Amino acid sequence: MNLRRPCAAAAAILAASGALAEPATVRADLSKGRVIPLQIEYTLDAEQLSPDGAASRKRIHQSAAIRFEVTDVAEDGSAVLRGAVERLTLQWSRDDEQGEFARPRVTADVPADTPVNAALGALGAAMADASIQLVVSPDGRVEAIRGLNDVMLVLTDPAVRGEGPIPRLDASALGVFGGRQFAAMASSAFTADGAGREPRDPGETWETNESIPAPPAGSILLDTLWTTAKVEPGAATFTATPTLSLVPPPGDDPTAPRGQIAEQTGSITMVWNLAENMLDERRSEQRVVTDWSMAGMTLRQTQTSTMTIRRAD
Repeated sequence: MNLRRPCAAAAAILAASGALAEPATVRADLSKGRVIPLQIEYTLDAEQLSPDGAASRKRIHQSAAIRFEVTDVAEDGSAVLRGAVERLTLQWSRDDEQGEFARPRVTADVPADTPVNAALGALGAAMADASIQLVVSPDGRVEAIRGLNDVMLVLTDPAVRGEGPIPRLDASALGVFGGRQFAAMASSAFTADGAGREPRDPGETWETNESIPAPPAGSILLDTLWTTAKVEPGAATFTATPTLSLVPPPGDDPTAPRGQIAEQTGSITMVWNLAENMLDERRSEQRVVTDWSMAGMTLRQTQTSTMTIRRAD
């Protein structure tokens, strides 16, 4: 849930050098022709507990290598980046069902011919074949993403969705390949979250805010408190604590689900390479327990997610 800012956004971070403080600049180098290979690991564990105590569990794991290339930079500093998926592994399970997809395969083992594996095969192939393009504004906002519509449309395919009331694969299976999620992941690799807005002293804190639509339950507000934890020659380390809150939908529709966050914890650590003008690594962890009331019933959901983004050599 983290949408971050790339391109020419810059920040002066004061780095101690003997008795003097010298400015260190955090700047995303998105010059034309630059290639940025990323390795992404994403895991989501979800549990839903019904009023009668029955539990349903789901797990999604994605591992991907994505290569970005800056194909064009306008005079105003806006940039166009092309992304290609070079390696992708999907693992998905719900209660006793499980499946997997991998491209390329490192073994000759062929997945069992099951509906879940067939669905993951269609979804994974769409992800691996996507021709992704990002349009980034001069101040680092991802203004447009092209190439992921076909991936999301796969979820409506009867062979992928299934014929029962519960979809065989739901939108959570998109993982980082959902439109907003992909923008968040990609942007995190191109800029230090909010650090480029103004000079940041070591120990200084600032906040970023985002409203995320979550129909029909309303919207999710994400407030992230950042700290410039450390500045060293060649690298700056930032830490953050994200906090979620739920905003119900307008009106008094009794059929609309109403949510309340019962527990939450989260942390983000990001290391920015000042010499390469790019992210080295960003790791986020979050656990959220939510109580949902709908049609006279209350369901408790627990979601734990982790994401690691590393810039490959």
